Amino acid sequence: MNTRKRSLEHNYQNVCNSFHEYNLLSNMFWRSCDEILGTSLNNISWVNPSTDVLQAYYRNISGIYTTDFPDQPPSYYNFTGDEFPDSIELTVQGTKVKVLNYNEAVEIVFQGTNVLTGSVNHPMHMHGYSFYVVGTGFGNFNNEIDPKHYNMVDPPEVTTFGVPKNGWVAIRFVANNPGVWFWHCHLDRHMSWGMDTVFIVKNGDTVETSIRKPPAYMPSCKVPLKSYGVWFWHCHLDRHMSWGMDTVFIVKNGDTVETSIRKPPAYMPSCKVPLKSYGYGLDEKSNT
Repeated sequence: MNTRKRSLEHNYQNVCNSFHEYNLLSNMFWRSCDEILGTSLNNISWVNPSTDVLQAYYRNISGIYTTDFPDQPPSYYNFTGDEFPDSIELTVQGTKVKVLNYNEAVEIVFQGTNVLTGSVNHPMHMHGYSFYVVGTGFGNFNNEIDPKHYNMVDPPEVTTFGVPKNGWVAIRFVANNPGVWFWHCHLDRHMSWGMDTVFIVKNGDTVETSIRKPPAYMPSCKVPLKSYGVWFWHCHLDRHMSWGMDTVFIVKNGDTVETSIRKPPAYMPSCKVPLKSYGYGLDEKSNT
């Protein structure tokens, strides 16, 4: 769904006033039974549903997700300490989302942890929004002391922010872009392990403040693949690609000319045609 432009000044004034506060705890963990690495937000490790949440929400399809994503961690302890209590609750898997009212002013505090020695900083990103970073610090967030030091004069507006391994970040925004928006860590392995969730922002009272209808030309996720040809799959880190993290998918022709690979243009040279793009180079005789 397309986003709509909003007044920066209007948003900033709203986040300075009353707001709803949520605390999100970013964790890495081992699942003790099968020793699979995982990640979570507030002890919920995201599970991709069989039907996308946007379609399920827009078409009111039940049984795809639940709306009980927790506003707070299940328990509080020294998140950034070297030792942890034995009673830490195990992470559970689920497709749990958070529902926000339209135009709701929101504050979210992201708390990093030191649960695993390999824990790292987490670049967090939410689709459809930018945020004001009103505070950040090391250690455990203190909801009585730390808000007194928030930057409420000129907080930076960002689309992605880093949550320190042993620290916290507080952001604020106004939920004025209705839709279904994905929250996730921008480290691909953490996102694939479950450090993500979905925020659903409900419609406002007008057509302009409601989710737009999907375009008529938009196919569903399960439309058959119609891009015939030979397609390269690869990691976009050049060194990984050069080391072999790539493959090729060949999509076979259909039964008609329109559903078959097009012939290469007559002007297209083969890969072994001698290079014939002449130009100026180093004059070996004059060394100029």
